[in-house]
Amino acid sequence: MNSLKSTYYVILSLFFVITLPIKSQQVKNALADTLTVYKIAYIEISGNDKTREKIVRRELNFTVGEQYKLAEIDELIEESYKNLIKSSLFNYVTINKEFVENQCVKISIILEERWFIWPQLSIINNERNFNTWWETRDFSMLDYRLAVRQDNVFGLNHTLKFEFSYGYTHDFSVGYQNISLGAKQKHFIDFHWNYYKQSSIFYRSYNDKAESFSDKDNYVIEGQRWKINYSFRPRHKSTHSVTLAYHNTEISDTLLKLRPDFLVNNNSQNKYFQFGYSYVLDNRDDASYPLTGNLLHLSIVKRGLGIFPKFAVNLMYFYSNYRQFYKLTNRLYMAHSLSIKKSIQSQTPYYYKRGLGYSDYLRGFEYYVVEAEDLAILKNTINFELLPRIITNLNFIPIKKFKKIHYSIYLNTFFDIGYGHENDWEVINDNTLNNKLLYSGGIGLNLVTYYDKVLRVEYSLNSLSEAGFFIHFKTSI
Repeated sequence: MNSLKSTYYVILSLFFVITLPIKSQQVKNALADTLTVYKIAYIEISGNDKTREKIVRRELNFTVGEQYKLAEIDELIEESYKNLIKSSLFNYVTINKEFVENQCVKISIILEERWFIWPQLSIINNERNFNTWWETRDFSMLDYRLAVRQDNVFGLNHTLKFEFSYGYTHDFSVGYQNISLGAKQKHFIDFHWNYYKQSSIFYRSYNDKAESFSDKDNYVIEGQRWKINYSFRPRHKSTHSVTLAYHNTEISDTLLKLRPDFLVNNNSQNKYFQFGYSYVLDNRDDASYPLTGNLLHLSIVKRGLGIFPKFAVNLMYFYSNYRQFYKLTNRLYMAHSLSIKKSIQSQTPYYYKRGLGYSDYLRGFEYYVVEAEDLAILKNTINFELLPRIITNLNFIPIKKFKKIHYSIYLNTFFDIGYGHENDWEVINDNTLNNKLLYSGGIGLNLVTYYDKVLRVEYSLNSLSEAGFFIHFKTSI
């Protein structure tokens, strides 16, 4: 027994004698790697058949000739990958590093561009969401839209768009966006114009539902908008935007009699200039279905600059939204979103008032609207990656840019809470959900695929003890 113990201790001692120098050398090598500085010697870009190289390089966090530690290079590659994916120019991005002589690194960027020319013949739902339309299946609420959109014009990531709609809305619009000014590509400008007229429009909320007024013989509202937007992007993740717009809106005499406070000062016409400022800080890993990172959006909008005193439009509000995404475990993710809107005026005419149930809504309350001057919404989601991202080729599709697709499936559970504050006693008397804490929860299944497409199927239970299935076509947070 003693002999066996002696042999054991001898072997153990030999193990430490042999391995300690190896471990010590590994630690030294790891330490050397963290301290060694590498120079970016080459950046090789391929696959940008349409996109100009300077547009790609603008999204990179590193440049040729700069020196970094190894860990810094890996971090900069990851951030550059996120920037390129969020640019909406590429379906797939691969970035590799290769060590060459004299402590230099070669970066290879392999891109697969999206399809950039989109002739569109589409059906647009003018209800607040798909579920409210499906409840009535009212085809008069649909627009039949013919559009031509050219993304990445001249390979410079400009967007040119013409649209014509016929149906619920007769609309014609032209837009040219994301035009860069200056060699450093930090300043951008957008232009947009549209003319519209409708024979039907939401004109009030009653029993917490949006009600429409229609006139088959006449248009109940028509108008036009001009907009110019200037953006300053000092860094990859942050953008400042200033918008100046002109609005001219006119409603029919019938609608004015039915709802005198539809526009400002009980007028049948509102003409005004609008000023807006917004700041966006985007640290998300993806724009269409983020899993990690965060997003901050702050904005202020002022309608009426005193240029048309006859109409006396003087409305203003602040809006903020913060979203946080993070990984809990290997395939489990959590997300939170907090939205707050504050109006300066105590009462806003119906046409300009938007509370819960429009772009901001609680899951489980899709059928309801909560007209509100001020609102607050907190959304919480836990995502489980049921099917990790799969990339496959559909060989029967002849067009290369559509042949290679990716898809993933997430199972989630969620809990939302919100509050809409309203001062108008007529609105309060006609509805029950204003000035009341609302909440909901449920489970969902999300399909995420290429070209930023998301399909959400959810089962929700709200604080009114109502449950149901709902379908959406974009991410909830």
